This record gives sequence, C-alpha cells and structure tokens, in this order.
Amino acid sequence: IMEGLEKAGYQTRFGGILEDDVIAAANRLEGAAEEGYGLIITTGGVGAEDKDCSIEAIQRLDPNAQTAWILKFKPDYHRHHKEGVRIALGRMGLAYLIALPGPHEEAKLGFNRLLEGMEKGLEDKDLAEYIACALTDRWHKIMKEGDNKHGLSRHR
Repeated sequence: IMEGLEKAGYQTRFGGILEDDVIAAANRLEGAAEEGYGLIITTGGVGAEDKDCSIEAIQRLDPNAQTAWILKFKPDYHRHHKEGVRIALGRMGLAYLIALPGPHEEAKLGFNRLLEGMEKGLEDKDLAEYIACALTDRWHKIMKEGDNKHGLSRHR
C-alpha cells in the first residue's frame, strides 16, 4: 500500500500497529490526522471477532462514516460477535480514514479500488460501496471455487 501510494504521488509513513482497543485505535488515528496526514489507511481489524475494532474506531471519530459490508452472517458469539465483515470510510477534518481488511490480497484489492474510486471522484458513500463490492465479488468467487474444488454445492 505504501509503495502504491508513493507511485501515486503521496508521501508515506508507516504508523505502526494499532491496539485491539477502540479508544486506543481512535486516539492513534486522531493523532495521525492532527499531524497533517490526509489519507490514513488501516488494514485488519474489520472482521466479526470482538477484538476487531477498526470500524468502531473510525466511527468514534466520524459518526457519519460510511461502512459497507463485505460479508454478512449471523454471529455465533463464540468467535464471531458481529454480523460480518465490512470496511469503513470516514473523515476527520480534511483527512480520509479508511479501514480495509488485513489479508494481503484483500488489502491490495481494496487499496486499488480506493485509488480508482478517488480518481473517478466518487463521493464517500459510493466510494465505500465501490471498494466493498470488489471484495464481496472476490469472496463469492473464492466460495464458488472452493465448492467446485471439493465437489460441494450450496444448493441442496
């Protein structure tokens, strides 16, 4: 992501790893915005486990942040405490706050869609959906290929 940002003309700095704590993560994101960073991207922490708090950290800073679902399911309250996996796009002052999934291929795909959508001038809600749709399509493809590889069918 940093390499892609630099190729797009951004100056970058790795901000470290956020704690699995909403307040601590929000404070770090707020600090980056206050330092003057205009595009703050996190990867990971967007899942359905109770430790995943990137979405909530962004919503704490921007209650109107756009969140878009990648996957939705019923929580089992063992591992999954939330309704699914989503991304977030919020703003704090002039800074964009973006939460993408952590797995490498998903982060890369989400980042590429972010840049494409920004180049197209998409508004925040449309940009969040543009990113999430590509990630959802990837998951549908993986699930379909997984079923085919194992001779399974989702329709019984």
